[in-house]
Amino acid sequence: MSKTGLLLAELRQRRQERLELVLRLKSRQEWELFCQNLQQKYPEHWHLLRPRLPNPNLLLEKFDVTWSLNPLTPLNPSAINFGAINETDKQAIIEESNRMAHQMARTRAQSIVEVVFGEMLQTCDQIIKGSFETGRRKFASVDMLINQIERLRNFSEFGTPEISQRADQALCALKTLSSTEIESLNSNQGKNAITAAIKAAVVPVQQEIAAMYAAAEVGSGKARRSLE
Repeated sequence: MSKTGLLLAELRQRRQERLELVLRLKSRQEWELFCQNLQQKYPEHWHLLRPRLPNPNLLLEKFDVTWSLNPLTPLNPSAINFGAINETDKQAIIEESNRMAHQMARTRAQSIVEVVFGEMLQTCDQIIKGSFETGRRKFASVDMLINQIERLRNFSEFGTPEISQRADQALCALKTLSSTEIESLNSNQGKNAITAAIKAAVVPVQQEIAAMYAAAEVGSGKARRSLE
């Protein structure tokens, strides 16, 4: 709880960045470009996608967020009036409260693992299969990739030391690419030195995350015990 003020300040900053991005997207020029990119990427399904796109004027409401604080704390015997409850029942209530708090913590930890490491694994798999060798707007995709890898570092305690090491190496490799090189991805399709460098940077990350999932068998009882 001592970090709550800093956390809320960070969330407010991220919310402002999020809303600024939405304002850019809903502008006529950016929205038309977004639609053009979708149409180019999915020409055979564009007639199905187009009716499902949201009204750009309503995007701000869809992407705005609020937060509420829910501290994960067990029952405090000194703060509760147990009245005429006997010692056995009193202890049972306290133990059940502790169990529920721990279960909530485990559930949220599992969610973090799935979001942080699961999404990174999917991104790596897509890049290895050639996602950066086709399509458009890869400049933004590289920024998103860097953000995902930095997120791995922020939640390093949920992974392995090897993942953190590979993430650091990948960031160093990606940040050596100049903005001009990254922007050129939008006009260059197929295999080239830049796409090869990106693929080479994420392969070790993909291997370490896959190894962690294989060892922990994420989603099974063994994984839950591992998170505990």
